[in-house]
Amino acid sequence: GLVGETPQGYIAPVGTPSAEVRSLVNEVNSARRAEYQVIAGKTGSSLQQVEAVTGQRIYQQVPAGTYLMIDGQWRQK
Repeated sequence: GLVGETPQGYIAPVGTPSAEVRSLVNEVNSARRAEYQVIAGKTGSSLQQVEAVTGQRIYQQVPAGTYLMIDGQWRQK
């Protein structure tokens, strides 16, 4: 419940994050962005397209109880 998934395919803190959570979020998002850029280069898509498609896939695949950003609000799946 410390982080959730955003529609752009990244994670974000659900509440007020500690320094450790902020660091984790930055690390995970940096790795995701790097992978999204590789995919965009291979497919000829824009980074934004890859983020959107991946975000949709993540929303479909995460287990129940995962926090998702929906219409600007955190909701549990």
